[in-house]
Amino acid sequence: MADITLIKMITSVRDKLIEEPSTREIRTSALVGLINDSASEILEGYDWPFDTRHDGKAFFPAPITSTTGGNFTDGSASGAYDNGTTVDLLKTSTALDTAAECDHVGWAFCDPRRARIVGTGTAMTGTSWIVTNIDHATTKLTLTLSNNLNVAPVTNVAWSLYAIDQVLPSTVRKVLSAANEQQNLSLQWVERESEFDTLVPKMHATTSDTTECIFIGGTITSTARTATNAWNDLSTTTATTGDGIMIWPPPASDTQVNYSYQVQHTPLALASDTFPNVPDDVIYLIEWNAVKQGFETGIANDPQRAQIAYEQSKERLQRALMAHRVKT
Repeated sequence: MADITLIKMITSVRDKLIEEPSTREIRTSALVGLINDSASEILEGYDWPFDTRHDGKAFFPAPITSTTGGNFTDGSASGAYDNGTTVDLLKTSTALDTAAECDHVGWAFCDPRRARIVGTGTAMTGTSWIVTNIDHATTKLTLTLSNNLNVAPVTNVAWSLYAIDQVLPSTVRKVLSAANEQQNLSLQWVERESEFDTLVPKMHATTSDTTECIFIGGTITSTARTATNAWNDLSTTTATTGDGIMIWPPPASDTQVNYSYQVQHTPLALASDTFPNVPDDVIYLIEWNAVKQGFETGIANDPQRAQIAYEQSKERLQRALMAHRVKT
């Protein structure tokens, strides 16, 4: 099996769309669009064994809890407690005694993970707030929250910081299974529009080293990191948005989840681009499916030849599914 380049696929599809000598030309950009649309339909429509990977890893840090040292401060100029609220976590607090511990927060609770903080005390409700950014300062960490506290600024508050969900890599199309050191884990798939908070209210209320469930889905945005004074050469990272993975209940100690998944291929753009590890017979199937789409559209509108290409692609699809033992 040799990875077939985009330029070869373009030539093959163009030749099939224009079989006889003709002065008509088809834009290369249109052919690239046909090939990528066809590849998306074929590769994402089935769980091909050659697209299965077993190297997925998701790290979930143990929560950090302090009995003091959290200054919940309104960050807006208007005095209203709205977006821009910040929390300063002092190094002198119980949980953050050294710069190294601050950097642990900067690594373990930032992108691709999404951090949350819970404050306790008479002024706090015990509700968790999503952290959009963690900034290293000289004597503290400054956390920016995504929503308002609805309370007046308070100081010296006990707090807990945890991260039980994170953004899956863009190379992951579909998680197939998951396990940790103890057992295979139950997977629950949710709609992309779902918010994890609605699935498990008060998700910070308990911790355990016995994982009960992994939630897959939902669109989340990770916590960014501003490495102003990072102790261990941490770099500044921006937030990323994508499909999420969440562990439940929150782990009492650091936990790694290993998962298998179907890979998400990147659309082809350059002449030398390929679909890595995709066998030749499936590449030819993608080409014939692209030809069918071309005859069905204004690119090379020809209903009769579209039917012929449809039969060709249908036959090739059935052969490929059988050859690669794909469950349908």
